[in-house]
Amino acid sequence: MRTPVRFVLVSMMLGLAACVAGCIDFPTEVGNVCKRNPPLCGEQSDGGDTGGTGDGGKPDSGTDGGQPEPEPGRWEERDLMHSARKGHTATLLSDGKVLVAGGFNQSTVVATAEVYDPEKNTWTLVGSMKQVRADHTATLLRDGTVLVAGGRNANDEATATSELYDPGSGTWTYVGPMTGARAVHAAVLLSSGKVLVVGGGIDGDGGLNSAELYDPGSGTWSEAESMPVAHNAPTATWLDGGTVVVIGGFKLSGPVFTVEEYSESTGHWTTSGKQSPTPREDHTATLLPSGRILVAGTSRNEAPGNSVDIYDPSTRSWASANPMLNDHAGHIAALLPSGKVLVAGSSSPSGPSLSVAEVYDPGTDKWEAAPPMRRARAYHVATPLKSGEVLITGGLSNGSPTNTVEVYIP
Repeated sequence: MRTPVRFVLVSMMLGLAACVAGCIDFPTEVGNVCKRNPPLCGEQSDGGDTGGTGDGGKPDSGTDGGQPEPEPGRWEERDLMHSARKGHTATLLSDGKVLVAGGFNQSTVVATAEVYDPEKNTWTLVGSMKQVRADHTATLLRDGTVLVAGGRNANDEATATSELYDPGSGTWTYVGPMTGARAVHAAVLLSSGKVLVVGGGIDGDGGLNSAELYDPGSGTWSEAESMPVAHNAPTATWLDGGTVVVIGGFKLSGPVFTVEEYSESTGHWTTSGKQSPTPREDHTATLLPSGRILVAGTSRNEAPGNSVDIYDPSTRSWASANPMLNDHAGHIAALLPSGKVLVAGSSSPSGPSLSVAEVYDPGTDKWEAAPPMRRARAYHVATPLKSGEVLITGGLSNGSPTNTVEVYIP
């Protein structure tokens, strides 16, 4: 590499000073000048990774042979939603925008909906839902419309109503009601285009083992075979090949340890022979590129946990993974473009929500600390965007629903 003229001039000046002082090491001092003022030498400082993060570089930890340790990702705040929300849904639309609907706003359940444009960083109010609802599900259908089902109404009662959002008109239309009321359930789009809804509950104590199917062609619901075990607040993961895996949650007698698998082709449920090693409530389940499911976090006796297990549907077996660096419950988990998994936020037994975040690498079975979120929050919603970023909306912050929004940039 050619040495800039200004670098030579600086070097000569430093060399003269070295000769006079008789105790200055010339090459070392030239390097120090360049590190303190990189533009002077026409080169970038190696004293820290600026990487476009706007943090001016990170100091070297001294644990990697003199090279600065990369920090996984960064957080940036985005424009505020029109309404504070907790228990809402945030659905990625076909055009890359995000539909946010319903939720609790302080002590009120809302019907309002708004759409976020990631390219413009703007929120636009659209038509309100036909009914207020929170703790519902929202599923993007093949035709680009969004099915919203169940949830809690203004009286904190589970509802059976469902409706469709049309992105073209920004309006909602009632469709047929579910066969039974439910809230805090799970919904999965099947390969047939139908939607499977499972579990949930009518109140906060018990759980439902019932399941039902929505047919977009007729706009109606029909009963599906019931699960062998009730699951309130479960996770449901669709696998390539037409299997839905339901994990965790609780029932009247306590946490659910069993895993139920639904076959699209037969319409039947089977219970995995191996129970979950850890009871899971307020957990997350993330489908990894390998086809295994990463299950993280829990709340036992209202205290978050850091345990992690991996379920392998091909063998119906469990394996323990390295625990998270922090306890998490009521958190989010999102698959990143790299195949790693972001976990962020948590409830806290002491009351305030937490901003802690970390990233899991399935290849090494290791967790790496990520920068904390800009806002402490729990029971928020994560929506992976087409850009690879992860949009975080609402949740509980300082004990109240929030309208704050941020993105994680890997």
